[in-house]
Amino acid sequence: MPSTESSPEERQENLNRFILYLAIIVTGLAALPFLIAWIGTPGGKLYLGTQFNTDDHMVYAAWMRQAMDGQFFFDNRFAVEQQPSLTIHAYFLVIGWVAKLVGIPLASNLARLGFTFLFVMLLGKLIQRSQLNIFTAKFAMILTAFGGGLGFAVWEHFGRLTEKPLAQALSSGRLPIDVWQPEGFVFSSALTNGLFMVSFCLILGIIHCVLDAKDSWKKVPLGFGLMLLLMNIHSYDVLLVAFILIGFLIATISVKGATKDWILRSGVIALGAIPSALWFMHVLGEDKVFQARAATLTYTSNFQTVLIGIFIPFLLSIFGLIKSDVEKNKKLASVGVLILLNIGLYFAASGKPDDAYFLGMGAWGVCLLISLSVPFLVAKKDDHLWNLAWAWASVSTIAPYFPQLFQRKLAMGIIIPWAILGAIGLKELLKPLERNVRNMVSTLIIVITCASSLSWFQREFLLIRSDVSTTSMHPVYFSADVKALVDQLNKEPGRKVVLAMPGVRDPNSPTLSPPYLPDLNAVLSGMTGVYSYAGHWSETPNYDEKRGEATMFFLQNISDDQRAMLMEKIKPDFIVAPNPATFTNLPLADLSGFGSSVFEGDQFSLIKVEN
Repeated sequence: MPSTESSPEERQENLNRFILYLAIIVTGLAALPFLIAWIGTPGGKLYLGTQFNTDDHMVYAAWMRQAMDGQFFFDNRFAVEQQPSLTIHAYFLVIGWVAKLVGIPLASNLARLGFTFLFVMLLGKLIQRSQLNIFTAKFAMILTAFGGGLGFAVWEHFGRLTEKPLAQALSSGRLPIDVWQPEGFVFSSALTNGLFMVSFCLILGIIHCVLDAKDSWKKVPLGFGLMLLLMNIHSYDVLLVAFILIGFLIATISVKGATKDWILRSGVIALGAIPSALWFMHVLGEDKVFQARAATLTYTSNFQTVLIGIFIPFLLSIFGLIKSDVEKNKKLASVGVLILLNIGLYFAASGKPDDAYFLGMGAWGVCLLISLSVPFLVAKKDDHLWNLAWAWASVSTIAPYFPQLFQRKLAMGIIIPWAILGAIGLKELLKPLERNVRNMVSTLIIVITCASSLSWFQREFLLIRSDVSTTSMHPVYFSADVKALVDQLNKEPGRKVVLAMPGVRDPNSPTLSPPYLPDLNAVLSGMTGVYSYAGHWSETPNYDEKRGEATMFFLQNISDDQRAMLMEKIKPDFIVAPNPATFTNLPLADLSGFGSSVFEGDQFSLIKVEN
């Protein structure tokens, strides 16, 4: 009787085919909301290519816009202060060149989708390096591509808080990170942000090069270049990669797998970060606006929201470790460390404020050292994926609390190691079950684990239908007036400072309807390259103060002398004046005396300031 087992070649072909199909599926799903919104753009209106965090995407657009103008060195278009134009951003430089041919919205989305496809292929190649059977390998890829935590159970389309009882009980009403923080998860990043996807690709590319460096120098130059790029385009990820590789080195040393040559080659790869880091420090020292931007504090969400956001893969990973062939004492010790550390931090986070560091440097360092004991304890000889995944997973919940500045960015890709390890745990969970039960349980677990990604997908369509961004200050489709403003400002030569009124939400429905008056500051900076006075919460120095001043300027509540003082302070070249006859609920001032109108529409007029 012939054997029914697949040969290694057939297994490889099967897995290659699955990887390709999954890459096509993930990319296709990530493309669908954009395509529907783009094709469905009402006549005469402007679609920016995104529904999620429009203001952040306009920061990216402003860099692309500068590249379209032939600039290599960028400055911050969300600040009116003088700047030396020293910033280099390789990703947006290249995407800007493409945008010169096809426009910013299409170029940014093509890049997002291209790097989504590439990420799944790189993930597949990483999984193929492992000792996983084909069943587990496929589950690992599915859970990585679509996995999340319990966010679906307390889902909200806007904000980070909810009144739902489950969230109140688990996290004091805070939403888990799989609801609102896309960079922690693959599918949400694929849906919303090309910068996150290219960063994921660089992280996996560096990991591949480090693994290849075990036997050869061949991939070291490539790894050096990838590290240089990662430091340039998403610098915090380099710190995360450093933590991961330290954990991997500890695991490899513990099973006597590290060699001097491998460590040396990996060290050369790591040196790739230095040129970009040196330039970063140079810019930081010379550019006052960049200094203010770099000093913007962005705290990681409460630890409870992080653990809940990965909770299902976390549990599956623990179960997989318990069932693994790791030596019993080491296994028990590592499980104890994982549970005591993470559950301990979960309870310690109760009642902690959101606007302060959760851990001081000393406490954080102790937690990191404790977490690094896990890869040392669980390491297996020649099972690099297992060692790497545990190195990444063990530091993934601690790294985001590194008490410095944009610490939240260190949650980048937090789902990836837990999803891979969760697939191993799922295999162990299903092993003793009868086939029909096994199929039912595996389907149920996958559906639950991936439910948050489905919620992200549905939210995109809800935003499109409701014509509102997650910011609630921007519609999905901007009016013909805004399109005309963009066209007019793109024709105006030279450096231009534009003052527009900050947005006003619809008072009757502040979320699921377009804003009463859209905030055009970020949009005009992004799409035309003008300088805005109060453009973006993290890019504009002293944003809250400037937003208040910009709002007052347009209202009748201040005197002519006060308005003249603001004009002298801001020194705008153009004013985007809302039409009082259209926005009747606002006490808008008549600004026509400040200059001549170069565009007049139903909603807005563009006034060229006469000095």
